Amino acid sequence: MAEGSSGAVWFGAPGFEVLDVVAGGDELVIEVQTTAAEVGCGRCGLRAKSKDRRWVTLRDVPVGDVAVRVRWRKRVWACPDPDCGAKTWTEQSDLAAPRRMLSARAQTWAANRVAALEGTPARSSRLRPRARISLGQRQTRTVH
Repeated sequence: MAEGSSGAVWFGAPGFEVLDVVAGGDELVIEVQTTAAEVGCGRCGLRAKSKDRRWVTLRDVPVGDVAVRVRWRKRVWACPDPDCGAKTWTEQSDLAAPRRMLSARAQTWAANRVAALEGTPARSSRLRPRARISLGQRQTRTVH
């Protein structure tokens, strides 16, 4: 599916194209890749060359009761200047921070769910019973 197609619009991540959608049982797997054709080296500014792609798997916001897994075919870029210290790097996106297992929108969704069920961390700590720890004969400390 090309960018601008119904699949890419439905996925809702600008700069991505949907390669495939597989619905299997209780999970939906969406395979995507970025559409960027040109990227500059962040260190020297030369036009980078696409070197490779690797699959990165993320958990995304569920669709109803169906879990969603995103498989991102992440591009590896290379600087053509042999003297540049950057050498290679993987592309980044607002979809997910580097080395994360949850998409950014899944992180927001999870935080909102916890807040809706438990309230804020400060409120939760006020509602929990406090334990008293004896530190010796004369010292006692209250722990939240």
